Amino acid sequence: METRSHQPQFDRDSQVGRDSQFDRDASSAHLNRSSTQIPSPVPPSPVLRPCVSSALNRSHSVLRPAQNVAQTAVKTVVDHRKRYAVMQLLAAAIFGVGAVFLGVAVYMRPDSNVPNSSPSAVFRTSNGNVASLFDENGLPNRRSTDAREVDQGALEPAVYVAETVVPSVVSIATSYGQGSGIIWNASEGYIVTNHHVIMDSRGNDATDVLVTFSDGITIDGQVVGSSASQDVAVIQIDPLDAQDTELVQATFAPTGDVQVGQIAIAVGSPFDLSSTVTAGIVSSIRINLYGGSSSTARVPVEMIQTDAPINQGNSGGALANREGHVIGMNTSIQTAGTQGNVGVGFAVPSDTVILVAERIIKGESLELGYLGISSESGVVNKDGVLVTEVVEGSPAGVAGLEVGDVITGIRGTEGTWSVEPVKVGNIAQLSAIVKLYRPGEEVILTVLRDKDDLYFLPVTLGSNNAG
Repeated sequence: METRSHQPQFDRDSQVGRDSQFDRDASSAHLNRSSTQIPSPVPPSPVLRPCVSSALNRSHSVLRPAQNVAQTAVKTVVDHRKRYAVMQLLAAAIFGVGAVFLGVAVYMRPDSNVPNSSPSAVFRTSNGNVASLFDENGLPNRRSTDAREVDQGALEPAVYVAETVVPSVVSIATSYGQGSGIIWNASEGYIVTNHHVIMDSRGNDATDVLVTFSDGITIDGQVVGSSASQDVAVIQIDPLDAQDTELVQATFAPTGDVQVGQIAIAVGSPFDLSSTVTAGIVSSIRINLYGGSSSTARVPVEMIQTDAPINQGNSGGALANREGHVIGMNTSIQTAGTQGNVGVGFAVPSDTVILVAERIIKGESLELGYLGISSESGVVNKDGVLVTEVVEGSPAGVAGLEVGDVITGIRGTEGTWSVEPVKVGNIAQLSAIVKLYRPGEEVILTVLRDKDDLYFLPVTLGSNNAG
């Protein structure tokens, strides 16, 4: 009986496959170098294979959690890198957009030789050269002589305002006083000033005055007319008499553009010191209950309050904004018993100055409008003006206004000085607005009655007989 050793089919197949592979490898190697006998690998024992497989399975089970942790960590790092990259892209985009806007803003800033423009970073100097205060990196340009020349004017808006406004402000002298004035209409030779500048001690107007320009040239002027209620007067000089000087007409800014806190530059001749410039801010816009220049017929007048130093002789001069536009005409100061300025000055708003001046040169009535109501003086009501009395037969009474009504607004009609609605909060404000209209003109009152009913009440104003 022949005895054969038993070998599993798996090992034989594996052995045959490996022997054949090694034989081919050996044959290939023989073609390139000296033949080398490659030993056949020893197949794993069938007994050891299950053990190895079991060990591998156990190692996989042990390593799988660590593998999961590693994969999670890698994924987290990748996510963080992605987020960081996105944040970098967003930051770069924001920086780029900001740089573009900054470049456009710098590029579009006006040149200083453009009329009515305020100082900017780019200037045209007296010799015609264009200079910039900043170099290509945005730093102060100290290499340019021209830039150094305009440095101070750019950093000091009062310098720009002085150069713009001083030629438009004159000194006015009468036989009994001295003040200032503003060239309002150069072609016609009209100059505006305060009524009290050309008024004598008895309240009468002067007829002839002396007008001195900023370059020292003095010529004769005549008083055209005045309004004591608004403290505005108009003087005229013959432009032919002013051929030796230049009549520089001032630019007036709308009162509605004035804001509390903005720069205010006062130009005038305090104590006969011509072309004096002082600076401050607009402290408030308020109603002066005792406005005007008449000592016997004081009326509420809207005024611009400023802390720019104003002294005797500044009256009639200009109060200007940083663009060199006139926002008011310096008129009075609060002295508190002292003789000097204490930081509380008042100017007639530019709109009022022009309105009254136009009426004067046209020969129109300077009478003030009259409504005929009473309210609680000094009380500011967010809802409007509470009517506590209606004078019998007054314009308000004829129109149907009643005690208890609340007036919340007022506007003019076609042909009056203003058709824009204005909200009112106290009787002084309402009175100051009414007195800018003239007798016979119609206004529309916005009236709240019984807290619910809203009326638009037309009223034909009467005469106050104070102007």
